[in-house]
Amino acid sequence: MPRLTEIITNLDARIAEARREGWTGEVAGLEVSLSSAMENLAAMQAVSESRRTTDLFKPPYGRVVEESGP
Repeated sequence: MPRLTEIITNLDARIAEARREGWTGEVAGLEVSLSSAMENLAAMQAVSESRRTTDLFKPPYGRVVEESGP
């Protein structure tokens, strides 16, 4: 995630430069890349968050069904 955050920061800077220089085609391409990078980062954050909130000791169906013995 840190590397992806760095890439997003770099893309922001490149978009600003392209706008200053009037490179409209470059701006459009960089914005597509930025959008994709931000989507990937959001997905990574969601996975990371779900791993932090998962209770490994909770039964998957909400309750434990007791087995009856012989």
